[in-house]
Amino acid sequence: NTVLEIKLNGSVISSGEKIKKGTSLDLIIGTQTDKFPIPDFAGMELEDAEILIFGLNLEISKIHPVQDDNKLVNSIQRQLPLPGDTVRHGDQIELWVYNLRR
Repeated sequence: NTVLEIKLNGSVISSGEKIKKGTSLDLIIGTQTDKFPIPDFAGMELEDAEILIFGLNLEISKIHPVQDDNKLVNSIQRQLPLPGDTVRHGDQIELWVYNLRR
């Protein structure tokens, strides 16, 4: 029960690739029990990152607000584990988010 790939018009979307909100995507779902590298969420909007994180069967343990008026509201600054670190399904992730609004 894991998102293995995300496709747009038949092509695999790379981690961190920007697409327009509301775009229709194909999700390739399967079972994956091994460890996998966590994507880079930096620069993504929080809402989009949450969808991807939950799709990877990960949990958000904490969201840290970061104030910077020169950055977009609710954009991800950084994360732990770091991009490329190996995680398992069910692992927790922390996010630092610019100008957090809920």
